[in-house]
Amino acid sequence: TSERLHKQAASLRSDVLLCPNGVDAPHFEDTATSVPDDLAPILAEGKPIIGYHGAMARWFDYALLKEIAQQKPEYNFVLVGSDHDQTLQASGILDQPNIRWLNSKPYHELPRYVSRFDIGLIPFILSDITHATSPIKLFEYFAAGKPVVVSAMEESKRYPQAIVASTPGEWITCIDEALKR
Repeated sequence: TSERLHKQAASLRSDVLLCPNGVDAPHFEDTATSVPDDLAPILAEGKPIIGYHGAMARWFDYALLKEIAQQKPEYNFVLVGSDHDQTLQASGILDQPNIRWLNSKPYHELPRYVSRFDIGLIPFILSDITHATSPIKLFEYFAAGKPVVVSAMEESKRYPQAIVASTPGEWITCIDEALKR
């Protein structure tokens, strides 16, 4: 599903195909869904929602998110997904008042959350694994019509509509600019 994996596999066999990730676009295009009960109080605060859905795991850049949240208390950061390897709890980011974790949700409910995000976020630590990753959430955010701020992963940089950031300062600038769209 990524150029990096394709190149590695092609060195072993000549018949390897690159099959990029896709998305069930109609599933994420539906914005007429009701507001989830656990998201309603956060929305009521009237702050922009910078959202992430997916597993929280060792590849998630908790330090980056904490720094951004500390510098931007006027934004709420909403995390929807499982604490895959208990790194979320250990990270301490949930002590930050504008970072909210709503736990894991069934796939059929994700559009109810994503439709309320002002921006989709993919803050992954750069590594061999993440450079070989094609995050499906990127395409889900796109299908929902959301601007997406993403780490400078090789695969994500292939999509010109992805807003790529590296340093905490760039992340903040990119989020601020994406909110103006």
